[in-house]
Amino acid sequence: MGGQGAFVWGAYGVTALLFAVEVLLVLRCGVSTRRTLADAHPAAPGMRLQEQRGTQ
Repeated sequence: MGGQGAFVWGAYGVTALLFAVEVLLVLRCGVSTRRTLADAHPAAPGMRLQEQRGTQ
């Protein structure tokens, strides 16, 4: 890598870390959105049951 290995692998590492953080943030936001929607529409109890079972 012509003496630039630390930079190249560091860039790959930072990119992988940011991808992982992005996935975690999207999952967390999805859970939060589902909870907000379930609270906003209490007439739909099936939504909560499906969420507890882990299905959509």
